[in-house]
Amino acid sequence: MRERFQRGGTGYGDFKKQLFEKLWEYFAPMRKRREEILANKTYIDNVLARGAEQANEIADQVMKRVRAAVGLG
Repeated sequence: MRERFQRGGTGYGDFKKQLFEKLWEYFAPMRKRREEILANKTYIDNVLARGAEQANEIADQVMKRVRAAVGLG
């Protein structure tokens, strides 16, 4: 790109379009996966439920340590 820019005839707008095309191509699998995830509400609900379970387990362990540290457990 640098050589083409230095030779002339190719400007900022051309390089910007090329960059956009490369980025669009690079992120295509991620856009496809996002569409699949958004189309499956059950999947989203399951992921959120699993995350909530894990967060609650960790919070319970932390609270047990806190209660023990302050003499309440």
